Amino acid sequence: MTPHSLSFGARMLRNWGDYLQSETALLAFFRGLLACSTLALGLAILGMFAAGYRELHRYAITGVMGVLIAICWGLSKKRPQGAVKLFLIGMWLSISVNNSLVAGLQSPNVMLYPFLIALGGSVLGPRWLLGLTLSSLLVVLAQGLIQTFGGWEPIPAVGMLPRTVMYCVTLLITSVLVYAAWSSFQAAVRRANGTAAELEQRNTALQRSEQDIQLLMDSVPAFIAAFDASKRLRRCNLGLAQLFGFADGSELVGQTMEQLLGPADWPIIEPHWRQAYAGQTATYRHTPQDPRKSKVQVLDVVLVPQWVNGTVTGVFTLATDVTHQVETEAAIRQLNASLEEKVLSRTRELQATVEKLQHSQDELGRSGAKATLSMLAASLAHELDAPLSNSGATVSALGSVLTDLQIQLEATDLQRPLLVATVARQQSALTLLERNIEHAAALVRQFQQVANDQVSENRRSFDLGIAVREVLATLTPSLKGPHRVEVNLPERVLLDSYPGALGQVVVNLVNNAFLHAFEGMSTGVLKISADRVDDQIRLQFADNGIGMSEEVRNRLFEPFFSTKQGQGNPGLGLHIVRSVVERTLGGRVNVTSIPRATSAQLQGTTLTVTLPVQAPQVG
Repeated sequence: MTPHSLSFGARMLRNWGDYLQSETALLAFFRGLLACSTLALGLAILGMFAAGYRELHRYAITGVMGVLIAICWGLSKKRPQGAVKLFLIGMWLSISVNNSLVAGLQSPNVMLYPFLIALGGSVLGPRWLLGLTLSSLLVVLAQGLIQTFGGWEPIPAVGMLPRTVMYCVTLLITSVLVYAAWSSFQAAVRRANGTAAELEQRNTALQRSEQDIQLLMDSVPAFIAAFDASKRLRRCNLGLAQLFGFADGSELVGQTMEQLLGPADWPIIEPHWRQAYAGQTATYRHTPQDPRKSKVQVLDVVLVPQWVNGTVTGVFTLATDVTHQVETEAAIRQLNASLEEKVLSRTRELQATVEKLQHSQDELGRSGAKATLSMLAASLAHELDAPLSNSGATVSALGSVLTDLQIQLEATDLQRPLLVATVARQQSALTLLERNIEHAAALVRQFQQVANDQVSENRRSFDLGIAVREVLATLTPSLKGPHRVEVNLPERVLLDSYPGALGQVVVNLVNNAFLHAFEGMSTGVLKISADRVDDQIRLQFADNGIGMSEEVRNRLFEPFFSTKQGQGNPGLGLHIVRSVVERTLGGRVNVTSIPRATSAQLQGTTLTVTLPVQAPQVG
């Protein structure tokens, strides 16, 4: 036999023994063995009885074997291995006692020793194999020596017929048991072959999986490695091998990280590796100090411990090249620094621009006030023209009457009726002259009050209705035409505010309505009303004009915006209104408008000026 066939046979015996380790297979095999043993005992008892043997000891041992088989049958279901042990020990003792009492080594039962040894070794292991073998050898040697030197004579062997029956029964049992063992062995061989084929397939799949894993690791744009418990490299990808200047990772296997990095880098990262081998994930950033490389390389490293049954058996390493990221972050920080400087510079410029704009806005407000005052002066001059002209005509007429009276007096033909008529005409002229002078004086007083408010910007307590009506009185000459203003203001609404600023707002809103609201209309009405809500005054300027589009409404308060740009209108009126209301009077301006094309009944624009009863301090 070749060594290969011997190793194959040994492997098959081990596979058969492994097969019998299964409780299901062991139970089936053992119960078949008990059935064969029961059949053999029955045939042996019949043979001895047919041969005429009546000795009790011959049947006693056979009966003990029967009881043993029955006990083992009952025990086999719950504890098959325990039943096998009991069967082996009981059968071995029964055979040994029977051979010692009857026929010695001439008994055919000696042939059962090899079977018991094989059964114990295959089912219970090498210790039982060794124990049964040594025990059987000792018993056989002892009986043989004693019989050889006449120290002991067993009971004579039975006759030829019982011995023939016993040999036949023993051979039958042995053949049945050998066949059962052979069948189990063949089944074990088939299973072993199947297992070998399956293992071969698994090995092929494992190799393919290993190749796939290695290919995957080599394709990852990172440096991957696995170290064992002794901190030696088990495997790595191509990227890590090339990082250390090798063409293949197999050249690095077995080296420690300290050997790979060298004495310059290892002390820097050693604490992180101690942390990983202590069971904690560690991360760090490292710049390898390799003088052979002119370019600095920055790596982000993650160390993950590998656990098996609660013990760290290695460390998995993943390193990523973040050099470009670090350079980009540095460039971004530098850019941010320069941007911050630029932002600060531009902020200073914007602040200076804002200050200039605020100054320009103040100048614009003052210019608006001056323009309003100029317009009021023009209106006053127009309004004074009538009473002054009437006064001049009256004085001229009075002078003519006095001249006529003087001529008559010189002619000394003055009659009483003529004198009475002349005096009456003089009194009428004087009355007319007095009324015109009083009207002119009232206009001058109103203008003086409005002008003082416009120029001085003094804060004082005033009546809202009186202030608005005074301003409207000065605007009357410039508002003559088909359109009119209706005023509905409550009495005794006192404000602690700036009447000049309020007058400026009223003038601009009234002029804006007469200039834009009624274009193309034969008649239009601007209604000025007010109401008080808590400490707020809501002053509304509502017209029934053509309204405005959403685009115009959104740009209404922008400086230099006008729907009549280029027609002598700079587009500053409403911008000045909002500036004065918000900055001086401490209020706000809202506008709602319905264009004529949207609704034929509800149309026009309403500007609502909401003012506090007590204005905030300016400056």
